[in-house]
Amino acid sequence: MSQTPNKKDPGEVEVPAFKHDLDLSDRYQNFSGEILRLSILGVGGIGFLLVNVFLTKGQQRVPLSRDEPVFSWLAAASLFCLGVSAAASLAHRYFATDCLSYHLSAMRKKAVGDTSEEVRTAIDGRNRIFGLSKWSLISASIFLATGTILLALAFVFGFLFG
Repeated sequence: MSQTPNKKDPGEVEVPAFKHDLDLSDRYQNFSGEILRLSILGVGGIGFLLVNVFLTKGQQRVPLSRDEPVFSWLAAASLFCLGVSAAASLAHRYFATDCLSYHLSAMRKKAVGDTSEEVRTAIDGRNRIFGLSKWSLISASIFLATGTILLALAFVFGFLFG
């Protein structure tokens, strides 16, 4: 069976604007990748500093106890925030990729002149996932900043009062 001559195959449609959308998405994903790297670096930094700074002071016990409650709470809160930041940046990367598939599907269907409910569904799905992607990137940034500040405060308290 042959296709009707006035309809194009959606897989063969050239969508020039999509290249710009792809470039923009790639930049956002690179940004969330940097947030992920910094979050993981912060988690590793806590472990490194605990082992190499606090355990080497005359083989004293690490100040994660009732003797150093401020340091303990700040370090734990920092670990939590950095972990949430890493999870949110991974969620952003997933949502951004999924959103791009919805976007491409909608653009291809529009390019061939399809006005069915599938186009509206693809656009609605894209917009919903745009929102999830945006908020996961914002929360990743906020939790990274909060975790970094808490980490700095934890070690200030650890060095001054430990």
